[in-house]
Amino acid sequence: MVLSSIFDGRAGEQARLFTQVTGVPCVVLDRTGKIRYPESPQAYPCLLCRRISDPVARRELDAIRHLKWVEESIRFGGRSVFMCENAFTHWTSPVMDEARLIGALVAGPVLTIDEEGFFEDELLPRYSGSRDPSAIEDLRSLFSRVPRLPPATVTTYSELLLQLTLAISTNPVSLRDAEDSLGQQSRMNEYIQDLKAVRENHGDDPENPTYPVEKETMLLSHIRSGDVRAAQRTLNELLSHVFLASGVAMDKVKTRARELIVLLSRAVLTEGADPEEVFGLNYQFVDAIDHQTDINGVAYWMARIVRRFADLIFYLPHLGHARALRRAITHVRTNFDRPLRVSEVAATAGLSTSHFSRVFHDEIGQTFVSYLNRVRCEHARELLQSTDLPVQEIAHRSGFGDHSYFTKVYRSLMGATPSAHRGA
Repeated sequence: MVLSSIFDGRAGEQARLFTQVTGVPCVVLDRTGKIRYPESPQAYPCLLCRRISDPVARRELDAIRHLKWVEESIRFGGRSVFMCENAFTHWTSPVMDEARLIGALVAGPVLTIDEEGFFEDELLPRYSGSRDPSAIEDLRSLFSRVPRLPPATVTTYSELLLQLTLAISTNPVSLRDAEDSLGQQSRMNEYIQDLKAVRENHGDDPENPTYPVEKETMLLSHIRSGDVRAAQRTLNELLSHVFLASGVAMDKVKTRARELIVLLSRAVLTEGADPEEVFGLNYQFVDAIDHQTDINGVAYWMARIVRRFADLIFYLPHLGHARALRRAITHVRTNFDRPLRVSEVAATAGLSTSHFSRVFHDEIGQTFVSYLNRVRCEHARELLQSTDLPVQEIAHRSGFGDHSYFTKVYRSLMGATPSAHRGA
């Protein structure tokens, strides 16, 4: 399918129909993030956010920010609901030619949170333009045009948008396959039955398993290493305990799920993820969990949360060598527990050793050795707090061959000796 045949009318017509039916603005992006519809800059629905963040910013740059959510929608079955930096909700679905992304429809902004005080307390403090009363009134007028919707309606409209994009895509079966696969991975029944059997064989009460705190540590470790598959397996095991212990008490299930979201949020913040994006996702995911009525729904959303938070750690859009550095960081977090030379990591990134060292320092903000030592020390702290292993063994498992060197580096980076963090 030729790209122009998609965007010369068909996608724009779908966007127009969507807005006509729902009252929610909708734009068409091509695969580079360029706006194909609407053509008039004044019709661009994100004018409010553009004026708040940077009154002179071009709308093309604002639209490009939506591309990462378009890519996420492909991974999650064809739709993604997200919250922008100013806390407005959007949703998107991709237009596909076989397995190739050629564009997307993006709906929004809409307001899904409490409106009281939002304009004065949330938007105005971020406004960098003129404080002239007429300028403020213009902002307030733009804000009044933003639709107000409950989250349940957003979910329905996101499905409608998906159907519209499927209608103009070529062979989009892979999107539905991805969604079905994710739902299948999220089902807990087999895990729960296995857990019951194991507990019965050991003479324990099969309905009241002890909450496995160590699984939380494993989950965080997998997230930090970018191993989404291992994180999903560990999450499934963790949720099995939650569901089995809580039975049909959905309030208890949701409470534990919220606690896990907070735990994951703290982990990705520690790894340097953008705080505003984390807090926005935190609200979005907690809200989604609150609207679930069965454990499969909770498990499905928790699976999405794990994937999204793992992506946050490795999303480096502002870096000139983002792809190379992402490969390098993944390699470090997977192999930090063994001797690791900078030349090996540089080769993984596809750069010469000298060029890699310079790029790493300039774009990550620290030397490669400093970064590697911090990864190792953070792993060591987890072991110190969650196990009774000897300090020397923890040093070895964290990639330090020399105990005294480990103690010196740990004190320098973590602000305390290893023994001070024992069981903390």
